Amino acid sequence: MFALAATPVAFQVANEPEKKEERISFRVSRVTKEILEKASEIKGRTLTDYVVSTAREAAMKEVQEHTQLVLSEMEKNAFFEALMHSPEPSVKAFEELEQARALFGTL
Repeated sequence: MFALAATPVAFQVANEPEKKEERISFRVSRVTKEILEKASEIKGRTLTDYVVSTAREAAMKEVQEHTQLVLSEMEKNAFFEALMHSPEPSVKAFEELEQARALFGTL
């Protein structure tokens, strides 16, 4: 099993050695195989390398998009909670507001 580590730019696979011990087997139509072979030739890769790397990139994108949606929902909820349960402004905050008004006019 591997762990996904969130970074601002993308997700990275953490603690996963690059040993290729697992297998995935699937059947495709002749036309699909021909298209994949042509694309792999264009990219200068083997069919296996092309399919695996393309599938992995798509999967990582899905995971990242899903995580962004989940985080966005969590962040929205946290922001709403902070607005609804924010503390009253302190006396110091009011004093600083008055100083700013004196310097810059009405804010």
